[in-house]
Amino acid sequence: MGETALAGADVGGSSDDVQRLLFIDADLAFDHALRLGREGVDVLYFNEWRHGLTVGEYMYGAGFDEVVNVIDYHNALDIVDFVFIADSGYGQLGDWLRKHGYLVYGASGMTDFLELNRVKAAEMLNTVGIKTPSYKTLKGVKALYAYLSEHSDVPHYVKVDVVRGSLETFKVETPQDLSSAITRADLGPFAHGLEFIVSEKIEGVEVGVDAWFNGREFLRPYHFGNEIKGHGSCFGKWVYESIWDDVLDRVEPLLRRFSSFQGTISFEAILNEDGLYVLDVAPRIARPAGSLQYYSLDNYFGCVKHVAEGESYEPRINHPYTMQLGLNYFGQQRTWVNLGTSLPDWLAATCRVVRYGGNFWAHVKADEHALFTLACAQDPHSCLNLAVGRTYEVSDSLVFSSYAVKRVGEIIEELRRYGVEW
Repeated sequence: MGETALAGADVGGSSDDVQRLLFIDADLAFDHALRLGREGVDVLYFNEWRHGLTVGEYMYGAGFDEVVNVIDYHNALDIVDFVFIADSGYGQLGDWLRKHGYLVYGASGMTDFLELNRVKAAEMLNTVGIKTPSYKTLKGVKALYAYLSEHSDVPHYVKVDVVRGSLETFKVETPQDLSSAITRADLGPFAHGLEFIVSEKIEGVEVGVDAWFNGREFLRPYHFGNEIKGHGSCFGKWVYESIWDDVLDRVEPLLRRFSSFQGTISFEAILNEDGLYVLDVAPRIARPAGSLQYYSLDNYFGCVKHVAEGESYEPRINHPYTMQLGLNYFGQQRTWVNLGTSLPDWLAATCRVVRYGGNFWAHVKADEHALFTLACAQDPHSCLNLAVGRTYEVSDSLVFSSYAVKRVGEIIEELRRYGVEW
């Protein structure tokens, strides 16, 4: 493992701006809370699914309490004035907190609507000239199976409307693809009442962007990147302008008109010769690419604070190119992996990690990407090599996807066909 210990890691920051911050998470962004704590912010951390983060041990002795205090939610609002909400679904809470004088990063009712009500969100984007794939809505799993069996000659993309859960957007090329996705989602009694959105595959390359919105405008530079789906890996770069500018410019008036949101908004789209077709809007911390957004900066808290205050603020970029590789464990259903005596800042963890016997241990599940190596550099080749090299420092029990590494070069070539130079 690397030499940078978790507690007291020197990763820059703006200590003069330190205040007490309540971080509300949903198993999405604990590494962001750690980064803020490492910058000297007094972080009080609350997770709705606390059993996944060892609150039975209350994190004491786990090593995290030295930079982040894990708390019970109901006690926090009396002693904080800054609230960081990592996920969607807390929009009404975010609106209430802003109304009552709290500084809030993330979550508003209108932006929740954009992510969760996907049919209405597409209609809203269309009204301002943003292209989205054409889609069909179907109610219940039986109707979904029937429709896709009748139209099995072309691939389709399927997502669920309104309800957030374990069913992410997935591609159906065979009946087995659909069966596997529905089984993994474990929809239970809701399977026959959910609305599903089905769209035909659009040829092109998938691209994404993670940008800060301060209530008036999207900040420049922003993080433009690509995710290798299913492999926990992604790569990107910081840019002042790109193919995303038109989408961001068209969305700004909508957000100014309907929302009090200040925070990170991510978009995914298919790029082809006709331009961008927006697939999803996510007004929350991006996963997995959000780790790259903070790792490649030396003033993350400064960005968070100024965005929440509605101000303009230019991020200080360490290196413009970024790379993240997801690590996998193959074996038993769950196991503990020894990470060594220190947890470097280039290792992002979205699983349960505790300190025991002087070592950090990660509780990982088979075939799940819960640990990620991060890298940033001055060029994409060096960045990829650095990320790959770091994977060998983590654990012999974890491996990364060679396919993901191969796809980086392929995606860069695909982007070049549409006029995007990486």
